[in-house]
Amino acid sequence: MYVAIIGPICKEITILGEKRTEQARGVAYSTGQALASLGVQTTVFGSYNDNDALNNKDFKFDLEHIAGDIVHPETLSRFDYVVFEPLFNDNISSLTIKEYSRHLKGGNTKLVLASQGMFRYGQEDEIVWDKRKSVIDTLPSIDCVFFDKWELEFISGKAKIVDGAKYLLKEAGVKNVIVTTGSKGSRLFFGNSEYVINAFPTNNLVSTTGAGDSYMAGFLKAKGLKYSPYNCIKFASMTATMSIESNGPFNGTLEEVLTRVDEESKNL
Repeated sequence: MYVAIIGPICKEITILGEKRTEQARGVAYSTGQALASLGVQTTVFGSYNDNDALNNKDFKFDLEHIAGDIVHPETLSRFDYVVFEPLFNDNISSLTIKEYSRHLKGGNTKLVLASQGMFRYGQEDEIVWDKRKSVIDTLPSIDCVFFDKWELEFISGKAKIVDGAKYLLKEAGVKNVIVTTGSKGSRLFFGNSEYVINAFPTNNLVSTTGAGDSYMAGFLKAKGLKYSPYNCIKFASMTATMSIESNGPFNGTLEEVLTRVDEESKNL
């Protein structure tokens, strides 16, 4: 299984007293690390400042530096999944994604969207959501799209999760809608089917940062293993649970996730 991720990578600088620490951050980085930890061959086509010399010795994925969102379509045709993970609206455009879809049509490459960045805008000192239509216009090109409850409500205009998901499936033409609801679990919608799973209990809650990225990585890994739809969200949910038990992106293994899933299943 081969996965490509397109999105920005940020450099976080922390200064405590005389100690200065620099480390990579961002959704593309978190998802890439999680996928590679699960044994997926992953390449991140990352845009970042030319002056940011990223220390990638600890990166588990392959990193290709790009300007903006420019990757030649032929380069992407060798991947099973291409994941678009914009941080803000100007990182990856709807037009760009549709062009990739047009060039890759007829092949085996599926497109995946973590949508929030497409409608996230920086205005002065605040971040606002706007232009939901740009996301809706993109969805016919997308195989899997990931939302949390509030993102789905904003994009679909529907207050209920099931109504929002059905609207995007039937009217917008996306094939799979995955909705995470934090501690309440997650739901997968495709066709006329819906699958629901509760969140797994944590052993030690440390940080929820990157949980959504880890969930998506787990879902794609399970898809690659040809799991059933329910087992895909089950595996993804456990990957997300394990990710919040430590700082940073998920760094466990496939075997560790399967062991935890098996242990929790016995307790049901």
